[in-house]
Amino acid sequence: MKKKIFNILSLIFKTFLVFSFCIILFVLLKTDILPFKYLLIYILIFSLIIIFDILTECFFKKNIIRIMAIIISIIFTIINIFFFIYLDKTTNFINNLASKEQLETYYIAVLNDSSYQDIDNLKEKKIGTFYNSFESYQEILKIINNLIRFEEINYNNLLDMCNNLINGEVDAILISEENKNIIEENNELIDIQLRYIYNVTTKTKISIVAKDLNVVDEPFIVYITGIDAYGEISTVARSDVNIIATINPKTKQILLITIPRDYYVQLHDTVGNKDKLTHAGMYGIDMSIATIEDLLDIDINYYIRLNFSTLINAVDVIGGIDVYSEYEFNTYGYQFYQGYNSVNGKYALAFSRARYNFLNGDRTRGENQMRVIEAIINKMSSSRVLINNYLDILNSLNGTFQTNIDANRIYDLVKMQLSTMSKWEVEKFSLNGYDSSNYTYSMGDMLLYVMEPDYNTINEAKEKIKKILEEN
Repeated sequence: MKKKIFNILSLIFKTFLVFSFCIILFVLLKTDILPFKYLLIYILIFSLIIIFDILTECFFKKNIIRIMAIIISIIFTIINIFFFIYLDKTTNFINNLASKEQLETYYIAVLNDSSYQDIDNLKEKKIGTFYNSFESYQEILKIINNLIRFEEINYNNLLDMCNNLINGEVDAILISEENKNIIEENNELIDIQLRYIYNVTTKTKISIVAKDLNVVDEPFIVYITGIDAYGEISTVARSDVNIIATINPKTKQILLITIPRDYYVQLHDTVGNKDKLTHAGMYGIDMSIATIEDLLDIDINYYIRLNFSTLINAVDVIGGIDVYSEYEFNTYGYQFYQGYNSVNGKYALAFSRARYNFLNGDRTRGENQMRVIEAIINKMSSSRVLINNYLDILNSLNGTFQTNIDANRIYDLVKMQLSTMSKWEVEKFSLNGYDSSNYTYSMGDMLLYVMEPDYNTINEAKEKIKKILEEN
């Protein structure tokens, strides 16, 4: 009886081993994420173990050998289970990066002293509109039209719309959350007090098609944008961080070019006033990409989009970072000292956002953002941090990125790096400009702070990009 039970347990453990091996092999072959040499080693090791198990069942009758085979089967089955968990978390994380939706919230606002209390009071009234995304606005309009009938008065900029609300030419205004934030942040320029009586949120498709190529063999360009928002990564918001990463996988070179948020540029396919680059993000990430392509005469292959929550989570999950500051300053209630500062996620975010503390303003902020990225890379390069925090890192960052890089391309890059384990040469460069004030496309006849581009740095950036793209 004992022998029969022993044989059944032996068969069960060895079956689990074979089953776990087949499942993991299927996932590895499907994703093609593991370099061939590592895949071959994995197959050889487990093939030998399985052969040993078969031999013990068929030819070896000594209990000590069969017990040893069972123990080996249990140990390697457990290894396979942990391997599968890591592999499953990794593939799910990568597959979830390619979000194709953007989230927009619109508000109906009236003057603070208006007698209108809710949306029903606006039936047959005039509502001013200024919308950034035509597609999302149409979705919002359908929802509102199901509630009330109204006369739409469309405006080309926020200032004219707000002035006409004050003058009584419209009874209410319909604005996006980003335009709402701009109005509230510019109270000294737009003398208006609003009360919000209705809001609605909608999701629309992002129509940005990647300029896809073989990322292992060909150089490519990625637009990295950080939006000034927390929470849902698909929220449409201003682009406070604008980094162009030119990557050459053959020479293992990365060129990071930062563009100041207030750079005064012509938004793609617009006429009239130029605008701040940060305002391009209000019209969708496709506007930011097209505008930067026009500015630098480049084709952007992919984008990566992140927000405040991304940075906070990334820094906290790896136990904080040591970031270097050239200056001593206090911002958002956080104190920084000249030299290295040990910071958590919220501290790192404050460091990345500060600009009014510096003589060079946005230029210094761009440099600080690069220092934060560098500090994160240095901390995550530690094998101890990756081993101890790998699953926590994936869980914490899941859903905080948005990209149009195909999952298979990411697998290709991971496979290439695992195969070579090469160190990358990173070069950083910042576009420069001059403090100024001017009228903008989004705000109309209102003077705002802008940064007039230094075209010498733009031309230098173009040459640097060209050099990285052409080197073999």
